Amino acid sequence: MGVFILGYATGTVKVPAIQMLVASVVSGVVGLVALPLWAVLSDRIGRRPVFAGSMVVTGLLWVPLFIIVGSGNFLLIVVASCVFGVVASAANGVGASMYTEMFPTNVRYTGVAIGTQLGFLIAGFAPAIERAIQGEGTTGWVPVAVFAAVCMFIAAASAWSSRETMGVELAVIDEGARA
Repeated sequence: MGVFILGYATGTVKVPAIQMLVASVVSGVVGLVALPLWAVLSDRIGRRPVFAGSMVVTGLLWVPLFIIVGSGNFLLIVVASCVFGVVASAANGVGASMYTEMFPTNVRYTGVAIGTQLGFLIAGFAPAIERAIQGEGTTGWVPVAVFAAVCMFIAAASAWSSRETMGVELAVIDEGARA
């Protein structure tokens, strides 16, 4: 979506590329600051609620983000991008520990590598899919936002359907796999 929205903003809405670059960089820095805070929160309330919550809220933010980008208002774009960056960084803040804790030691590296790399491979087609479903004009983003939201909701449901591993020792995960 990051790739798509940059193209949409600069191509369809005609927001200057430098403004989108600034918004993207500021959002990234704000998200980077928030990232460890999400990790700490996941140590208190669990990996699943933080990851799934991030995906649900991110899915819900696509429509307002596109509306704001469509306004062309630079200040609003920066603020919305920062909000988006903070929320989306929650999944990044807990993803590594969540994925790692899903697998026993003897298959952990392979499990995480195959799962994430296949996910990245499939996600690599998202910009092409989004471009293919984009409608005409300044409301052409609607099918794209719906597509992105559905993907986020699927990710949230997938995360929520996994077992919670917060506070579970890795040795217990290994023992469960042996049993």
